[in-house]
Amino acid sequence: MRYVFVGILATLLISMSSCVSTLAISVTPSDQTVARTEPPLSITSYSTTAHRLNYVQLYNTSNQVQNLDGWKLFYTVESVELLLTVQLNGLLAPGHSVLAADEVTVPSALFLYVAPEVYPTDTIRIAQIRLAAPDDSSYLDQIVAPTYPAGSPQTMYVTRNRSVTTGNYLTSFSNSVAPPAVLTQDMLYEYPETTSLRVIEVLANSRNCSPLEAAADCKEYVKIFNPTADSIDLGSYRLRTGYQGQAASSSNTAYLSGEIAPGGYLSFPISLVNSGGWVWIEDMFGMKRYDETMIEYANAGSESKKGLSWAQGADGLWGWASPKPNGENALLSLEETNSPTTAPKPCNPDQFRNPETGRCKKIETQASLTPCRADQYRSEETNRCRNIATASSLTPCAANQYRSPETNRCRNLATTSSSLVPCKAGQYRSTETNRCRSLTTAASELKPCEANQERNPDTNRCRKSVLGDADVGFEVVDTPASSDETLSWLVLGGVGFASLGYAGWEWRRELMGGVSKLLGLLPFVK
Repeated sequence: MRYVFVGILATLLISMSSCVSTLAISVTPSDQTVARTEPPLSITSYSTTAHRLNYVQLYNTSNQVQNLDGWKLFYTVESVELLLTVQLNGLLAPGHSVLAADEVTVPSALFLYVAPEVYPTDTIRIAQIRLAAPDDSSYLDQIVAPTYPAGSPQTMYVTRNRSVTTGNYLTSFSNSVAPPAVLTQDMLYEYPETTSLRVIEVLANSRNCSPLEAAADCKEYVKIFNPTADSIDLGSYRLRTGYQGQAASSSNTAYLSGEIAPGGYLSFPISLVNSGGWVWIEDMFGMKRYDETMIEYANAGSESKKGLSWAQGADGLWGWASPKPNGENALLSLEETNSPTTAPKPCNPDQFRNPETGRCKKIETQASLTPCRADQYRSEETNRCRNIATASSLTPCAANQYRSPETNRCRNLATTSSSLVPCKAGQYRSTETNRCRSLTTAASELKPCEANQERNPDTNRCRKSVLGDADVGFEVVDTPASSDETLSWLVLGGVGFASLGYAGWEWRRELMGGVSKLLGLLPFVK
């Protein structure tokens, strides 16, 4: 009994300790470290002479303009990292390269510095070159480690390899003892500070055109105007539409190209929302927005505004106009603007306008229709030839038949007196089933039930009399004991057994003393 009690107590203690350990979970603040990404600038070429860095070529691998302000170059010599004394700044366009070089090695580099002197006997080499991102950026630093083959000269020229299929730069480099014939370098990007271009017309809800029609007003467009006396190169600009905070995308951006003549007009297709919005011009990379070009066009979503453009008149005021993609705007009067019949194009002479759809349809003449045969007629609904069905083509019905007007087929002229067989004597015809039934009563037809039977009032048949308990209106079903009930009895018995064991352990001394006294009273116990 003592062991049983000890086991129960140990089980309770283990359960309590496991509950405490589950609840005691410590917490810590979230990691505030900024996840860093690969840098948009890459070292694509460099040259070293012993411990001197001759030049470094940087390439913009991203699709956006990168600001070089804050980027730094380091090189390591004998475990000591040195800062290259050159200040990088300006904007580098996507896919463009710049050079930072010693003024003696590459005097035409955009960024020049003075490298230390190197003597022919110097054997110390540069261990690595590091391109460090600005302190406030989330970019990783890029590190390249030169490799020097045995017996290589002091001066080495290293170039990053490119994929022969995609043209993208790889992670591997190639060494050479001969200098490259030419190094790639581009000018820094500078966007125009201002522009004289103006947006003067917006077609946001173009008319419905035939797939064969190629008119300019069959698509949404924005028209720009050059009010100056000089031609303007459009390659530095792009059109934007949208709202504040919306990023540029292929659907809301149109890159301009070509040249617009003095006083000239040019239209560019772009996706526009019918419910109104904003249109403006910015530089080709979106670094500069020209607010003086921004206009807000009106809601063109209604059917009456379909095919009309929002345009600026000669007086500078805006209103609805007939689309003029390549010419001077033609504003409509108030009556013309509110009339839905101003936009549709006239139909051809051999066409007519469908009043339901408003579209032009070809006029079919009788001469273009093939004449019907002598046994046919032309349907007014389908305009097709159909056979003329006459009564003479139908087979006459028999003398005891008639032709049904619904199916046009012959049916028998059956009557009640001729088609029904007369009932026998002692029978009558049921009005529900139209069959003959016996005239005898139910009482005369019923056979008396036996002594141990009774007549069922529902079926009128004899059945055995059922003796037993009175009908209580429900079926008595034996209910088996459930598993929960059995488990309850087992738990109750276990608890009682454990309680008795605990009581016996607590009062073991008293019980043992009482048993000893009882045994001492027995005469045969000495």
